[in-house]
Amino acid sequence: GRLLASRMDVTKDNFAEAAEKLEELLKTCKFVAFDEEMTGIRLDYTTEPAFGDTVDMRYAKMKRVAEHFMLMQVGFCLFHEEEIPAGELPVKRKTPDGEESGG
Repeated sequence: GRLLASRMDVTKDNFAEAAEKLEELLKTCKFVAFDEEMTGIRLDYTTEPAFGDTVDMRYAKMKRVAEHFMLMQVGFCLFHEEEIPAGELPVKRKTPDGEESGG
């Protein structure tokens, strides 16, 4: 079967290998999504998201937060385009009891 997804936990022991792999995969991916975790997400009530916030207001609030807290973790998802013949798209389903089928 075809490998559709892989996960790598990066530590100080495999950082160089992971960075090299990421750099190589970035050259051919269609797009990248990333997520990060910080040591905090708001300073006080003034950095709370509000329904009426404009893009500029929200950016200013989050900029203050990002300047105050430290980055702890970063995750990347790299998406590659692959030609899959009609009828061969792998689909996995989980039943209510946790069993997987398909794929």
